[in-house]
Amino acid sequence: MRESKPGRNYFIDNLKAVLIILVIIGHFSMKYSWVPVIERMGKFIYTFHMPCFVFVSGYLAKRVHKDGKLKADRVLSFVWLYLLFEILLSVLRWSFGRGFTLTLFRVSQAPWYLLSMTVWYLLVPFIERIKPFWMILGSIAVGVLAGYINMIGWDFSMSRTLVYLPYFVIGFYLSEEKLKRFLARRELKILSAVILLAAVILYLFRIQSIRPFLGIIYGGVGYSEVASLSSEDMGALFRLIWYAAAMVLSASVMQMIPKKRTWLSTLGARTLQIYILHVAVRNVLVYCGAIEWCKNLPGEVNFLLVWGGSILLALVLGNPLFKKIFDVLEGSWLFGKVLKN
Repeated sequence: MRESKPGRNYFIDNLKAVLIILVIIGHFSMKYSWVPVIERMGKFIYTFHMPCFVFVSGYLAKRVHKDGKLKADRVLSFVWLYLLFEILLSVLRWSFGRGFTLTLFRVSQAPWYLLSMTVWYLLVPFIERIKPFWMILGSIAVGVLAGYINMIGWDFSMSRTLVYLPYFVIGFYLSEEKLKRFLARRELKILSAVILLAAVILYLFRIQSIRPFLGIIYGGVGYSEVASLSSEDMGALFRLIWYAAAMVLSASVMQMIPKKRTWLSTLGARTLQIYILHVAVRNVLVYCGAIEWCKNLPGEVNFLLVWGGSILLALVLGNPLFKKIFDVLEGSWLFGKVLKN
């Protein structure tokens, strides 16, 4: 193993690597709903993987606003990547004869994260000026109440921006010292392992009992549009339960993450390119009928394809060649020249 770079937080890199692999597994799992174990583990992953990813994004957002200046190049880069992402997916659909539809600001798929990140970054100067208790409480209230406003939905990724805001805010306020103290508590590792094991058992063998709850974990639409809810009045309660469950599961996963440099570390430094490119790969496999053909295979083989293939795909898309291409496409070099210092 090469010598660690000074100042690099390998825990965060390792955590991001694990999360991006879970993101890929989750996205592929949605296309394998006919295999119960894949579908159920996918639901388990969706309960916490994006909340944890947004939490990490908030934790790292402290660098976005310094000396009274917001890093506009970073904000513009997210907007630019969002546009490229949407265009790429539209071109792929057209290439396979499925028509060209470009609905730039009605976001129901993976690009939502980039658009929401733009809004959260713009909110950082405001978040900094509010006391943590009130900002966290307010963001939770906004996330819960947003589900009752039907006009808040896919447009501009508004629903997910508001629903996932608490995770970003909590991550932003968490100091490095508090995070280190939490990770240093070794007794929590056993508890975390028990929690994760219990959650996996629940999702695999008792998922029917939590189906109504699972309807709200995507955060894309209001409670009235969630088919699994018998009454939208239950939406607020389930969302609060989800907030708590996602944080507990995220904290449990964090306890399992190595703090030293590993093979995951390099992968974790390149999660954005993997996030964008893996969706294109998945869509191509859907359009060419490869995933449909997998219905001919045993469930165990499909499980190995989804989980093993997702890890392999992350490794391929995280290689240096794609990084060089992504660095050019990201546009930071251009925005850095255009904007004033």
